[in-house]
Amino acid sequence: MFGLRQFFAAGLTLVTLTIGSVGVAGGAAASADATVTGTVLYLERIALPPNAIITVRLVDVSRADAPAIVIAEQQITLGDRQVPVPFVLTYDTARIDPRFSYAVQARIEVDGTLLFINTERYAVITQGNPTQREIIVRRVAEPGGSTTPGLPATGGGGGGGGATTGGVFGLLATLILGLFLARSVAARKGRIGGQPS
Repeated sequence: MFGLRQFFAAGLTLVTLTIGSVGVAGGAAASADATVTGTVLYLERIALPPNAIITVRLVDVSRADAPAIVIAEQQITLGDRQVPVPFVLTYDTARIDPRFSYAVQARIEVDGTLLFINTERYAVITQGNPTQREIIVRRVAEPGGSTTPGLPATGGGGGGGGATTGGVFGLLATLILGLFLARSVAARKGRIGGQPS
């Protein structure tokens, strides 16, 4: 009888320890996730099409002589929104080393063509850096030096107004020059006509 009691006691202890270990493991897994949040925006007054894709990445940039290692990534289809566009990057804290450097990167593409990308480093998480960032992306220049075409301006046709204004100023300058030349010619004729024969 005593042996049976010991058997049940040992079994109960084993079950208790198993449940406790599962609870600790579950709690550790739940606390392993963290986030980096923020917004992506650009300064140009242009509108993006609904099919624009914004890609935001959390990367390990510690190794200067190696490509950045992607820790987390989010892809956002713009839809009917415009910038600033919020993002949330969820990452496993086990992949973060306090000695290393991490940053967030963003790019905007339309039909596979890169239109905007960040040109500055936005450090996060370690070494006193925040976990919330505003990422400013810059418009990508074509090989000839001009920026990527095909995006409508949000200013309501400002380019056409500039061309009209330039034409008006050009016409006024031409009229003023014509009047000045006419007066010069008339003055010369008056001086010649007034000389004695």
